[in-house]
Amino acid sequence: MKFKSRAIASSILAIAYGAFPYAAMGQESSSPDAAESVEIPDIVVTAQKREQRLQDVPVSVTVTSGALLQQANINTLSDLSTRLPNVRMAAAPSVNLLFIRGVGSGVNTGFEQAVGTFVDGVYRGRSRSTNAGLFDLERIEVLKGPQTTFFGNNVIAGALNIITRKPGSKFEYNASALYSPDDGEYALEAGVSVPLSDKLSFRLAGKALGMDGYLFNETTQTKVPHQRGVLLRGSALWEPTDRWRTDLRVDWGRQRNKGEPATEGVNCPPDVDYGAPRGTCLAYINSGQTIDDEFDYHINNIPTKIEYDYVEVALTNSLDVGDGTISSVSGYFHHKAQNLNDLSPFPTGGVGGTPSGLPTRSNEKVSQYSQELRFTSAQDGVLSYMFGGYYAREELRSSTYAGFYFAPFGARAAPTYSAATPIAFYLPLDQDTDTWSAFASVTLRPTENLQADFGVRYTNVNKVALRDLQFGQGGNIPGPGAFTAGPIAAQNALAPLFGGLLGNFPDPTRTDDKLMPSVKVQYKFSPDVMVYASYTLGFKAGGFSATPTRDIFSPEGVDAYEIGAKGTFLDRRLFLSLAAFLSDYSDLQETTQVPLSSGAIVALVTNAAGARAKGVEFSMNFRMSPRLSINADIAYLDAHYTNYSAAPCTILGGLTPNCVQDMSGKKRGFSPKFSGNFGFTASAPLTDEVELRFNPSVYFTTKYFQSATADPLLSQKGYAKIDARIGIGPADQRWEIAVIGKNLADKHTAAFRQPFGGTPGSIFLYPERPRSIAIQASIKY
Repeated sequence: MKFKSRAIASSILAIAYGAFPYAAMGQESSSPDAAESVEIPDIVVTAQKREQRLQDVPVSVTVTSGALLQQANINTLSDLSTRLPNVRMAAAPSVNLLFIRGVGSGVNTGFEQAVGTFVDGVYRGRSRSTNAGLFDLERIEVLKGPQTTFFGNNVIAGALNIITRKPGSKFEYNASALYSPDDGEYALEAGVSVPLSDKLSFRLAGKALGMDGYLFNETTQTKVPHQRGVLLRGSALWEPTDRWRTDLRVDWGRQRNKGEPATEGVNCPPDVDYGAPRGTCLAYINSGQTIDDEFDYHINNIPTKIEYDYVEVALTNSLDVGDGTISSVSGYFHHKAQNLNDLSPFPTGGVGGTPSGLPTRSNEKVSQYSQELRFTSAQDGVLSYMFGGYYAREELRSSTYAGFYFAPFGARAAPTYSAATPIAFYLPLDQDTDTWSAFASVTLRPTENLQADFGVRYTNVNKVALRDLQFGQGGNIPGPGAFTAGPIAAQNALAPLFGGLLGNFPDPTRTDDKLMPSVKVQYKFSPDVMVYASYTLGFKAGGFSATPTRDIFSPEGVDAYEIGAKGTFLDRRLFLSLAAFLSDYSDLQETTQVPLSSGAIVALVTNAAGARAKGVEFSMNFRMSPRLSINADIAYLDAHYTNYSAAPCTILGGLTPNCVQDMSGKKRGFSPKFSGNFGFTASAPLTDEVELRFNPSVYFTTKYFQSATADPLLSQKGYAKIDARIGIGPADQRWEIAVIGKNLADKHTAAFRQPFGGTPGSIFLYPERPRSIAIQASIKY
């Protein structure tokens, strides 16, 4: 790791105060007596669909409480992922990317996510759902490795298990307000629980958040991203008897972000290895403008935007039948997402006087209905078990418009079009998916200290898809009402320039099924020390590509092995967790951006032959005194292709016609060798009633690629970012005033990088937020 010495020195003292098990527990003490305890309290998780102590679960799990998310001003899964080892999330032009242990799903709307997201047991299968904000949560459990038995067929890299805050049995409220003068960020959050009787209670929570921006757009002379969002949740808890419980939750959210996603162009002119400048870069140089090709938080985009709306309903019923519990989880999730991107971020415009050389618009509507029914036996005794079934229906309606205005493609379809015609395509994809699953697990305890868990899940996935790629003339920004399809002869002339194929898929229906077993064995040396070993067979269904190439991809699979140990020591003042894993993936579903001789970039979807992810994860929390604790969460990862001899080339290699590269042995994208966080939590009394709390943290990563081609141009250098929080208030935190600093060393990093058409060696990137300092006030009762 090549970090500056100052960053290394800082990192020795720091830990991320909410991004690892047992993080900063001193912050969550609810009374002065609790604040004086030196024991690390138990954390209860539901990683195996039943309540267990974290240290008893034979799975690598990272837990972050909702209180710590709110205190650290972490509002999105993207914010959280950057602080977690072996977890990476990034926004891309058509999807959001989420990787755990170097494995995730690539840039393709047709992919389900290898990292599944669940909220109170309701599955969110599409990547854009990660846009939904985080608020009023009990905790987030990040489960690493395939979780097929308890969470489903597509969850072959890991799962995000989000548990919302439930109504309480007594009246309570909480509220907080945050403002950052640097970029105008604000967040207002409040919640109230009201019991109507000893059997029925309600909770209402809401959050308003926004930002004025940290990038300056030279084209529009405005700061972006200009974000505005509103989130609301209503929930009810009904317990008519001591054996019956009903939880109902309804979520609604609306997000309007102007100037986002923001893309910044760099490397113009490109390095000499890429040849003379051409395409958009050459036009930029010849325009006579002052060239800005540095990563400096100045952009030149046309007005872009993200619009996101969602509704989610979850109904959970539990009935205690004496020997066990019958549980029903009914879910409905619907979202609408629209992204307007500028993928040619140099201020040159396009043919026909269009303002951008490569504007794209992607729209997505998803409706999903799901039902799970399971029986869980009592957990004491020699034998316990669980079995159940699951059904989900997902209806995906997506469309993509892309304007290829950076070159005179219209001349290739004369006389219908000319060199001055702005050529665009329109690609709708409709897909209906029915998923049926049956699952079961059995736990044997032959002795008091030895336990074996056997699980199995059978899944059948049926998909029906319809697509209709069209080429024609686009408006300044192609979209509904700003695109006219051309005659078939002209479309046939244009399609090869972009690697496109007209018409529907050759076979628009596919069915995949799989039986997925798992086994876990654990041994307790004492009630507080446990070792375990596990094997899981994972599976993710095949499907249909939402790209011009009309690709159909096959299922991918994984054989995953893990050994680990968890324990508390020194009179429950020290918690340690260690896990080593090895996962062999076959037929990985990959999307790579490949330059064509026309200058266009085509997304190819293939099943890579094989990959292996192996590594070690370590976490620690040491409560040295009632007022001082130190924590660490560090990971080593080696994720590489084992057999991928016909992979697409890097941007430089792509300058050679018909180039392929052998990726066997090369690193996968979003898989840094080392990543993690460390720091401490300290408090000191100022008066008899008020104390000072100090929480510095460092999170770090080594270099990693941001593409599936191991392209050095598309990589993020290693960095260490420093956060810190200083708060003043009583020990029970009934009120607090705090200052929150993020990225205090002002490291300039990007979430994603991609080449853009017709300009080899020049790329665009998505800048991540620079340094920010915010003031926060909160109360609770």
